[in-house]
Amino acid sequence: MAGLVERAVICVTAILAKSAAVARRSLARRGMPLEAEIAALREDGARKDDEIAILRARLARIAPEDRPQYDLATRWRILWHVHRYALSAREACRRFLVSRSTLQRWLDGVKRASKAAALRLPDLVREVVHRIKPPQPSWGTMRIATWLARIGLWCARSSVQRILGIGE
Repeated sequence: MAGLVERAVICVTAILAKSAAVARRSLARRGMPLEAEIAALREDGARKDDEIAILRARLARIAPEDRPQYDLATRWRILWHVHRYALSAREACRRFLVSRSTLQRWLDGVKRASKAAALRLPDLVREVVHRIKPPQPSWGTMRIATWLARIGLWCARSSVQRILGIGE
């Protein structure tokens, strides 16, 4: 029965989309392109909202342990979405049907990866920093980091401090 209802909703959505397309063409012919574009965008947004609701309801019926796992690229997209739209953890879990612990594990993985990447500077950067400091003793760590950025070796000030052993 649920499958029949889903198919009916999809058919109704398709009919509405087709009629909206006809209406948009009609508006465009009457010389109202801006209104037609607004109507098209609203219709497209409503259609996508309906499709998302249908898919989310279908996925929610599957037990959490039986749901397919998100691949790494999709996890990154979800985390970007959470950051970009400033979603709370509760809202993100509701929208993407993941548990709070799963979302936290993904965030912890990002933090670990970024810390590990910060500790692994290329040897070239270390060599350049050590060669810059003696001839330019008046340069501070911020100026060295800025100079490195200008030549294409992106490095944070704190990394320059760590390389030079300052502030340990």
